[in-house]
Amino acid sequence: MTPTLPQKRSTLAVAIIAIVIAGTSAFAQSQAFNGQIEGTVTDSDNAAVQNAAVTVTNLETGAARIVSTNERGYFRTPLLPIGRYSITVEANGFSTLFRDGITLATGQSVTLDLPLTTGDVRENVIVTSDAPIADAGKIDQGRVMNSREVHNLPLLQNPYNFVFLQSNVTGNRMAVPGLGFANVNANGYSRRGNYQIDGNYATDVSLGGVRMLFLARPYIQEIQLLTNGMNAEFGATIGHVMNVITPSGSNTFSGEVTYQFHRHGFAARPFNSPLGAPDIRPYSDTFTGMIGGPIIKDRWHFYFGIEAFKRDLVSSSRTINLSEGNRQMLTGAGVPASAMPASYDAPELFRFYIGRTDLQMNGSNRLGIRLFVTEGTAEKLGIGGMPGNTLQLTRDNINLQTSLAVQLISNKGERLFNELRFQHSDRDIRMVPNEHTGPGDINIRIDGIAGFGAPAAGRTAVVEYLLTTFQNNTTFFFGDHALKAGFGLAAYNSFNDSSPSAVYTFANVQAYLEAASGVNRRSYRQYSDTFGESYTELDAVYWNAFIQDEWRVGRRLKINAGLRYDLFTLPKADPAAPHPAARKFRLDKNNFGPRLGLAYQLTGGQRPAVLRASAGLYYDPPILNFYQRARLGSGDPAYFSFSFGPESDGQSQAGPEFPDRFPVFPKSHALPVPNIEAIDPGFKTMSALHANIQFEKAITEDLSFTAAYTRSSGRHIPTSRQVNCRPTGGALADGRPLYGTVSVAANGRAIVFPCTDRIAPQFNLVWMWESVGNLQYDAATFTLAKRYSSGYQMSLNYTLARSHDDAAEENIFATAQWQSDPSNRRTDRAISVTNQTHTFVGTIVARPTFNVSRPVLKFILNNNQFGLIVRASDGERYNIRTNIDLNGDGGLMDRPVGIPRNFLKTPPFFNVDLRYSRIFELSERHRVEIYADIVNLTNTKSIVAFSNTVVQATSLISSPVNPLTGVIQAPLPDFRNLAVTTNDSRRLQLGIRYSF
Repeated sequence: MTPTLPQKRSTLAVAIIAIVIAGTSAFAQSQAFNGQIEGTVTDSDNAAVQNAAVTVTNLETGAARIVSTNERGYFRTPLLPIGRYSITVEANGFSTLFRDGITLATGQSVTLDLPLTTGDVRENVIVTSDAPIADAGKIDQGRVMNSREVHNLPLLQNPYNFVFLQSNVTGNRMAVPGLGFANVNANGYSRRGNYQIDGNYATDVSLGGVRMLFLARPYIQEIQLLTNGMNAEFGATIGHVMNVITPSGSNTFSGEVTYQFHRHGFAARPFNSPLGAPDIRPYSDTFTGMIGGPIIKDRWHFYFGIEAFKRDLVSSSRTINLSEGNRQMLTGAGVPASAMPASYDAPELFRFYIGRTDLQMNGSNRLGIRLFVTEGTAEKLGIGGMPGNTLQLTRDNINLQTSLAVQLISNKGERLFNELRFQHSDRDIRMVPNEHTGPGDINIRIDGIAGFGAPAAGRTAVVEYLLTTFQNNTTFFFGDHALKAGFGLAAYNSFNDSSPSAVYTFANVQAYLEAASGVNRRSYRQYSDTFGESYTELDAVYWNAFIQDEWRVGRRLKINAGLRYDLFTLPKADPAAPHPAARKFRLDKNNFGPRLGLAYQLTGGQRPAVLRASAGLYYDPPILNFYQRARLGSGDPAYFSFSFGPESDGQSQAGPEFPDRFPVFPKSHALPVPNIEAIDPGFKTMSALHANIQFEKAITEDLSFTAAYTRSSGRHIPTSRQVNCRPTGGALADGRPLYGTVSVAANGRAIVFPCTDRIAPQFNLVWMWESVGNLQYDAATFTLAKRYSSGYQMSLNYTLARSHDDAAEENIFATAQWQSDPSNRRTDRAISVTNQTHTFVGTIVARPTFNVSRPVLKFILNNNQFGLIVRASDGERYNIRTNIDLNGDGGLMDRPVGIPRNFLKTPPFFNVDLRYSRIFELSERHRVEIYADIVNLTNTKSIVAFSNTVVQATSLISSPVNPLTGVIQAPLPDFRNLAVTTNDSRRLQLGIRYSF
């Protein structure tokens, strides 16, 4: 009996309780949610001051912590909430030093030199200055986007797209609008990322590097972006870490209310819109509200936020191309005219809620609780592919997600700190009928003309994801060392249930009318159906343990050495599976990752120069979707699809009479020889050796320049190849072996018969996932960063990079990717699909102030704010292939002879987004802001993908590629003249914000 979702939830709840009782812990990273202030207290002779009392106070919440300096005059205050701080230093024989203006960001280790002057302790020395912009305590490679950037940069549609504003990250956010997920490349690897919220793991582990939860701006205070140099407490990725920090309340009530909107006339005509096509442009309405404040001053605070929007990111693709005659035919067949509009809207409607409370329980314990609730609907999804698909094939997508997180930070004196963290997230996705969805369970297709009836994927479907994480990290301070050890887990569960429809395909309208009228109920060309149990579930637990030592060697040098261990348990295999590789999945237990990093302060003061270096071994979680596919593709016909003709020899394989459906697979029919997807018995965890060296120099007290070199060597990258065919003895012109035969018809067209000599005759094609791929990435990055001062802040990043690999990796695309030559992986060695030689990203937020005497001019010039995002890069790499299986191995991934993988690329990409705001100060605490977001200010048409990268090889005479030899015999087509995907055309959004 298949377990129900409530039963699975009950089982998970029991497991959670058992784990809590057992005292288990962490999956995420402690400093991913907090920061640290450290430094050295000295006298006028630069000698260490021992036993000085250092009080660190959060200016927003009033929370204070007191520590003492050691014999070197050194102090640390770890696990501090992000925000603004002041520091008071008191010591016998010295005047009291008071310093404020210090801003602590996520994961930051602020390093300060605090000189005392001889005098009475009752005398005060007051200093107002932020920490040096060149952080002497920083080892990793990355940046933090503060709230000024997050809330004042122009509209990005999806907050996850902020990841593209970091160096060593490529990809294109413009390729997927709205809440969709674009491919992200980091360190040369595609879709290898760790998404976190408040330091808790929030990644959908069934796929590679995809976020699990939706985000809205009320959820965000800061965003931490890391790509390299992380210490041992960071793991579960060889790519990037994107950590979103949620807002918290303070001792002052504050908040904002925002309304923003977009209308049809605010956008330029969509790129690639065909002549004569309906002019379809997006619209949106968004309401946002946030408030936070004290429940008990200095002890207990709250924050609440809400966002609700309705928007339609429509484009020229939201059209239904039917001739008037075909519309009349479909109307006569019972398809409502309302399901066949010339164009249509497909809006998204979402509501996001966040509640958070933080309580200083006593001097030793701080508790934080955060809750997300997100409700969303995306209407009329499902049309795609064949022209003439009607709205009967659409369904509505309903999303409900919740996420509860708890954090408890405790300390025993100044030396022992502990952090316990728990998070449980649940995301439920349902595809349900709408008012247009076709009835019943029969899908009808008329070749090249129309699609109607029930959706082929079924009228309903349910997918649920559960992710539960625990963490416990303990830090012990002794002398100049901070020893940290942690242990954790992330338990992942997913459930998927659907009931696909049967599909009847007709060659033309007349054939369909004959079947529908009963004249010939077998006039269809093909009948396809699914059989067996469609319910699937996926379970896995990711464990980790680490230990690291942060050693302060004198005043200038910090060394961080550590060791991390990851264990990724896998879904259960079927010991009775027909294919041997599906009976047991290898659990790779050899995932030890040593880390070493250092930061050396070359010069001190408020304009220091810092040299950093790091190296470490990182492991990437296995893609669980591969294991799910291996279970389904084991050769066991528990759930499979089958296509029938209307008639065949002896009628033994004939389909039913239209519109009937086989309730079960007919016993009189022979099952096809199964195709297999399997995991290699020697499969290993993908890993990468990262190393980088950085030099950062503070040019002024607020401006720094960083130059860095990064190298990454990836190994055990999963790639798939066909392993059930013996070579025929023939070869293509470049030596690639042939595994099938080619027949040339009288009209000159070539037909391939793949895999003519199978190694295991009981199986057809066997696609084996093997961890054999390698990648090398080298990059030089240059960053000019300025924190907010003189009315503006900015971050300018340029990356010069090169990446090579020999792994045709399916994780990169939604379409199948596999080894083009099963006999030799080096045939696929080439420049990586992720490679972009030149990438520039710049962000600026500016509110300039002009000191002029004339009131009118002063009013016009001041209170204007600008937010700017500029992106420019090389084009996207893409692969070209032939439309037939040249080598006969059963896969359509064959390139023409002489064409390397990822040989071509799109034209260079350029995009400018702008926000202009006019601010009206109503009082000291109240203000109104009117703003305009402009996406693609210059209306530059940048091609981000070609939807057709296939060259013809079917004909012996007229095709560009000879189907017998694979040799190009004509110029490649100009893909720029074929169907392309581009960035958005210029779009304007207006908004008004009231804040207090």
